[in-house]
Amino acid sequence: MTAMRISIDGESAHHYSSRLRQQTAGMPDPAAVREVVGNRSESAAANVTARLQNAARSIARHTGYIRGTVAQNAEALTETVAQLQDTDRLSASEAAKGTAIIDGIVVSETPTAPPAVPAAPGTPSQTAGSTGSPMHARGV
Repeated sequence: MTAMRISIDGESAHHYSSRLRQQTAGMPDPAAVREVVGNRSESAAANVTARLQNAARSIARHTGYIRGTVAQNAEALTETVAQLQDTDRLSASEAAKGTAIIDGIVVSETPTAPPAVPAAPGTPSQTAGSTGSPMHARGV
């Protein structure tokens, strides 16, 4: 199985979140969308104007919904990035702790001094309490 890595640049996310907020601020106010100016003096023109009025009301309702949804998603993006960055910091900290523990175990198991080289058989250092005579070591 291939490992998947998900990453996000906090600055890019902040930039796009700000742009989302700016775009919703640029949307017209629902009251302005409802305003329809048209000719109502004749029956056909009045029908068209009435249909435009109904469409404008529908668009105004959707404008409010879109504004709220986009603002909510921009905030969710900001919060998610902050949580991911916190998780990354915690993961890095935990990884550093784990590495330190492993390094501590490896260091404690590593011999600090090289092992002594055994002397050749029959040399004075091989016999305990030796006076230099092999007979003395055997109790003879």
